Amino acid sequence: MVKEAISRTTHTTDAINEILAQYNFPSCSSHKSLAGGFSGTNYRINFHQGSSVCLKICHGYEPAFVEAQARVQDHLQQHGYQTACFAAPLHHPDGQTYRFTAIDATTGDPVLILSFVEGRAADALLEEHKVSTRVVFYGMGMSLGVLHSVPVHESDNLRTYKQGGACDVWKQMESTMLKQMLSCSHTKTHPFVTDFYPSRRNHLENIMRQADSGLTRGVIHGDPFADNVMLDPATGNVNAWVDWEDATTGPILFDVGVSIVGCCFPENSAVLDLTRLKTLMAGYTQARPLPKEEYDLLIDFCRLSLLCNCSWRFTNFNIEHRDIEQCRNRYVELQERIVELEKTSTQHSILGLFSQNEEGHYVVKVEVEVQRDTLDTSDTLDTLDTLANALNKSSARVCAHMNADHSGSVLAYAHRWYDPEATAAVMTHLNKRGFVLSVTVPKKGTVEDVLIPYTSPLTKASQVRKIAVQMHVEAFNGLGFRYKWKTGYYMHSISTAMHHVPKQYLIGGSVAVVVVAGVGWFLKQKYGGTGGSSGGGGGGGRRRRER
Repeated sequence: MVKEAISRTTHTTDAINEILAQYNFPSCSSHKSLAGGFSGTNYRINFHQGSSVCLKICHGYEPAFVEAQARVQDHLQQHGYQTACFAAPLHHPDGQTYRFTAIDATTGDPVLILSFVEGRAADALLEEHKVSTRVVFYGMGMSLGVLHSVPVHESDNLRTYKQGGACDVWKQMESTMLKQMLSCSHTKTHPFVTDFYPSRRNHLENIMRQADSGLTRGVIHGDPFADNVMLDPATGNVNAWVDWEDATTGPILFDVGVSIVGCCFPENSAVLDLTRLKTLMAGYTQARPLPKEEYDLLIDFCRLSLLCNCSWRFTNFNIEHRDIEQCRNRYVELQERIVELEKTSTQHSILGLFSQNEEGHYVVKVEVEVQRDTLDTSDTLDTLDTLANALNKSSARVCAHMNADHSGSVLAYAHRWYDPEATAAVMTHLNKRGFVLSVTVPKKGTVEDVLIPYTSPLTKASQVRKIAVQMHVEAFNGLGFRYKWKTGYYMHSISTAMHHVPKQYLIGGSVAVVVVAGVGWFLKQKYGGTGGSSGGGGGGGRRRRER
């Protein structure tokens, strides 16, 4: 079901410009209200030079909660993840307490300025039959798998699900929701409370506590439904995930479960669409195969994520917004889906889609037609086995080339996505998930098998060169101007550009020499460093929708 726009307080141009000034943005040329939700007002802000941003006003949230969300998004950006919207930093952070969150003078609510993502929501395009279901679900799965490959360490100081996000699963574990149900006269004797919810809540708590000690942790989007992913309408390819209010860190299998139950049950149906599920998980496991411990708990996490949303519907429309009588039974649809997932036959059908690869991880294999620049779907993706074999054959050649001709790029990969203190990096091989490096760090020594995940989905072996170049640019842009200058990035770019200048514009080559030398002298005087060449240039609101 396509989400509806929610009416909220409108903002004047002056009010919006006051917010923009806190981020050092110029005054807007125009603004337009976007579809929002129960707890968010969104505007597209257009500037005179043609660029746009999204202004998100977060109704009912504390500034600290919104700031924590933005920092999770910033962590993804710092690690080169692309398919997301990102928060702009404040121009003058208030004592460094808040780096991204301002306060809207009109409503008193916290606000963020986010990068604007072009495209349309997947659910709308699918409902209108304008894109291939298989292309969309495969792309959603793959982009989610890449998201879950971004490393998270305790030292990153990102919020965990115990502090917020992830469908408020912590409130389920702490019995906050159950206590609310039992304390309300309208619900304390309701069959959902007396017969259905308590035992399943206990199971949810046990599984989450088990996951804390045994499952891979990472960034959780928290709400990876089809209405929260923006697509290129012409191709069906994923542009970005949006609506990050539930973003947090924790067992990433939680996100997988949410995506499955949110995307693979047709509307008004309790029967899982196995074709959607197969395609979604084929994309996901191409980017990130499931370890056995996650495979074993996959059904449990689908059930517990459904229970989170089911109990939210129940309390929201039977306690908090009881006046919306037509929605009081909206939880029943999700309750029926939970029961469906408890059937042995359904569980066998789901788990039977997977097979083990040579590493003992679980994958789903399927050939999917993928749309590129047009709606022509004749180009098919390599299967997992075909892709793996192709990469194995080309790995030695690619690594030799990268290490010999683009060593600066390899080191930049290590600086950007592993450790900025690295002194050396060698590419040893590549696989379906990313480039694998041997990295030398003074305090750690030489660390082998450092995976640098691809920042775009790899569906064919022929895409490796394009992704390597793309990651070269992303790495240097992320590391900043000073890094670019000190590693020779600019000097190499200038000399490369001059190499392609037609001869009639040169005077015996002297123009090229003068330009390169002149720019080099200026930058050296201003910033220091050698400037020498270095191996190829150095390198929505959380609506709690009617789901």
